[in-house]
Amino acid sequence: MSEQTIKPQKITKPIQLLGAWLAGLFSIDSCFLFAVSNMDQGSFESYALTIAAIANVPIFLLAVFLLQTKFRPELQEDSYYSSYLNQKTNEKVVISKTDSHFAELTSMIAVLQNKVENLDNQELKENNIISTLSIGINSALPDLEAVKSKLKDAGATSYSSFGTGEMPDCRILAMSPGLSGRSQQELIEFARLMGFTHYSYFEPGGDDEIEEDALLGSYGSADREIL
Repeated sequence: MSEQTIKPQKITKPIQLLGAWLAGLFSIDSCFLFAVSNMDQGSFESYALTIAAIANVPIFLLAVFLLQTKFRPELQEDSYYSSYLNQKTNEKVVISKTDSHFAELTSMIAVLQNKVENLDNQELKENNIISTLSIGINSALPDLEAVKSKLKDAGATSYSSFGTGEMPDCRILAMSPGLSGRSQQELIEFARLMGFTHYSYFEPGGDDEIEEDALLGSYGSADREIL
């Protein structure tokens, strides 16, 4: 029979007692039955050890059942058992006023920061109208690079190029008549800053279908003068 060795220093958790008891039950019953096998059959000692070996099993099972039901919290680790004791004794958790105020301020700051970011994004979208428009630039403009740079600074991410290679008679901004009044004002102000002197509108139903919302350096007629 192999020797069952239990090292007490290895038992660090209450739940491990069940394993130790199981090993102890196996060892004790094995010893009883081994002794019975070496005794004379029919002797009082053999009957007593046999009964003891049989009775140990239900007693052990009853003890395990009792531990797993009535004393189950006591079989937990120290950290869980301490939490159980705190809940059982209804011990109040005290939070200082400073910590409470700090938590409230942190929550309020997070809410305000989120609102400010949303307002900034909304204001940026509302003010940056040029970024939503499709704009074409005449490639014959002498200050083409400066116009492109200023257009980029105004929020535009792309532009289209057009032209015959010849400079128009004057610097004209042509716009789609379907643009909103605010979009037209933004474009006219930008054109004025870039030295454009006149503006006009695309003729509806023309032969050339214009996909852009505005053209900087149009060859059209100078209908209106930019003040």
